[in-house]
Parts: sequence; C-alpha cells; structure tokens
Amino acid sequence: MSLCEALKRRVDNFKKKHPHQSSTQIARIINLPKSTLHRIENLDIQNPSFEHVIKILNGLGDPKDVYEFIKEYYPEFNEVYKRVYSHNINSKFIGTEKEQYFAKQDYFLIMLLAYTDNGTTRKTIREIYGKVAEEKLDELIVEKVLVQAPDGKIRGLDQNINLTQQICKKLLCLTIKNCYRPEDIGVTNNWLTFTSNSVNKEKVMPLIINKMRELNSEIAKIMQKPENKGSDPIFIGLVADTISKFSCEERTY
Repeated sequence: MSLCEALKRRVDNFKKKHPHQSSTQIARIINLPKSTLHRIENLDIQNPSFEHVIKILNGLGDPKDVYEFIKEYYPEFNEVYKRVYSHNINSKFIGTEKEQYFAKQDYFLIMLLAYTDNGTTRKTIREIYGKVAEEKLDELIVEKVLVQAPDGKIRGLDQNINLTQQICKKLLCLTIKNCYRPEDIGVTNNWLTFTSNSVNKEKVMPLIINKMRELNSEIAKIMQKPENKGSDPIFIGLVADTISKFSCEERTY
C-alpha cells in the first residue's frame, strides 16, 4: 500500500464514522487545503508533504499512533519525523481539535500555563487575565481539552505533547506578540535576536539546524533538573528558514 493510499484510507474511515462531514468540511477541520485533500482522495499525489501527512494522521484517527504508524509502515518518513521532533520523540499528538486552542488568541495563554509541569489554577487565570479568561477556561474543561484535579490544579490530558508545525508557528508568533516585552531588556532576564544573510543554504542550514537541536536539547536538560523546578512560566523559541515570498494567508497569524 502506498502512502497516499494509506492516507486515503484514513479519510475514508473518518467519513464512515462521520457521514455528514464533506471533504471540504474535513479539510477545514484539519487545516489542509481542500484541493490537497481532494487529490489525496483521488490518489493524485505520489509524495505528500511531511506536514500534510502529520495533519491527516493527527486529525483523522488516533493522534497517539502517529509515530508508530509512520515508523512501521513508512520508514522514509520516520527519519524526517525523528529530525523534526527529535526533542520530543516519545511525546504524542493531541488531535486537531484540541491543538487548535494553542493557536487562538483567547485561549493560547491558558493552554500554555496548563501544559507547564506546574499546571495552573482557576485563581491564577482569573487574577492574571480576568473573568473572561476564566470563562474560556471553563469551556476548555467542559470540552475535555483540560482537566481539573481534586487539588484544584488544571492541566492538559497529556503533559508531554507534540504540535503540528503550523500550530507551532502560530503559537510562537502569538507568544512573542503578547509576552515578549522589549522595554524590559536590561531590566529582566529576557532576550531576542535576529540574523539574516545570503549563504549557501544547502551547506549552512543543516549546520545551523543541528546547532539549534543541540541547544534545544541543552535547554530541555536545564529546565528538567529538579533544582530548577519552580512556578514561573517561561517560553523559548528557536526558528530558522529561508527568506522567500509568502501569501497573504501565510501572513495572518
């Protein structure tokens, strides 16, 4: 069975379970261009992109089996997966519907706090973000996106998770926009830098990305040390890509 055939089977199985969902509606649910989904259903795509594969596996089946599915049936994508999610290789996806809240202005801060090791509380959300945010928190609990423990702590259903690249991009942009404070440079411990240049990307980008992976691994070790645990939520973002033309759609975060 080809990769495209396996993806088509995922779509077909989802449609059997949700007979009232059209292809256009499904494409919207999983944030996939409807033309791409139609081509997959018609077996017109020989080599779907990595991100499209992840979106379909994450959105139209059990998100927890994404890595095992790729590892067992499509080893060529297994290597890509391990490179992209090297820092979180054993973590699970949470499904398209739940991860969307990480990319929404009214919810992403609640999600970030809930998915820290320390979790969050209703009191914290109300005191920092107000009554409206507390109402959004209630929505997330009712929808079983977050869960409230008997001790009052509110957390995600799975604390160690992976997000699709599109959601990561939106989340990083939202977090920088809402949380990074340039006026505090030199006063508190925050930092931002930007570098661009013209290079041989085939030589330079792999070197830079490997350095970023190493750094990300070191950052994770620092944060996981028991003596460094605390109640202060922080964020770190690492990104590198080529400077190229982009559409108006890509410009909207």
